[in-house]
Amino acid sequence: MRKKVELMILAVFTGIFHSLVFINPLEKEVAIGEVFLQLSGSRGRFSLGYSIAELLCFFLCLMPGLLLLFFLGLRLYGHFCTASIYVFCRYTKRIVWYRKVVLSLIREIVLFQITFLITILLCSELRFNLYWMEQDEKIIIFHFLSFLLWNLLWIMVMNLISIEKGSSQGILFVMGIQMGMLGCLSLINNLNRQGVEIEIIHGLIRCNPISVLVTGWHKLGPLTEENIGNRTFLSPIVSLGILWIATLTVLIYGGIRVAKKEIIVENMEWREG
Repeated sequence: MRKKVELMILAVFTGIFHSLVFINPLEKEVAIGEVFLQLSGSRGRFSLGYSIAELLCFFLCLMPGLLLLFFLGLRLYGHFCTASIYVFCRYTKRIVWYRKVVLSLIREIVLFQITFLITILLCSELRFNLYWMEQDEKIIIFHFLSFLLWNLLWIMVMNLISIEKGSSQGILFVMGIQMGMLGCLSLINNLNRQGVEIEIIHGLIRCNPISVLVTGWHKLGPLTEENIGNRTFLSPIVSLGILWIATLTVLIYGGIRVAKKEIIVENMEWREG
């Protein structure tokens, strides 16, 4: 219960910060869908671009997910380090235990995201006049599901690598991969200046997993299709499908490794030191 309270406090504080820093509509009235677009890099009605400044802003938009990663990214690893001898001696069905841990992680991610988004909407309502548009439902659902799957994917990856290599290696790997994907987007400005065909650039964007999180780049109704300065259109179904397959693959692999992994008697990093 204490961990859930701490998680909700984290969500409230990050929600207040994001509402004050990133929700800046061009007018005093703003559609709820536009609020969600700005949570993934859009500036008012301008969609996310590829400049270093815009991508840095986008990185800051992703900070709640990174904080959640540090909060939950060692949960499974912690069981192996501190309680595995008790868990696996008394709980012979490891897959059943693993499934319960994964479901617990999913519940906590959902709790964090709902608290975070509600906080943002409440703070935005105090500052602006929010109103509902027909396409907002699609934008909200896509934004929620994409960030849910993204956070679950990397939390599981970090847990599994930590079990195999230690917590430091898990953190470095996940942070390095995400920074690399973000850095690849910054190369697009150079490609534009060199006259590379737009179809090739769009292909590179579609191949970059982090593009899934840019809600404004997806076909989600008039608000996104008419977004000023729109760079490209991504299919929300394809994006969520790719995330779902990647997450499911990691979850299945995790179940296999947990079923076979020997008990960690001591913390690897203490042993290495």
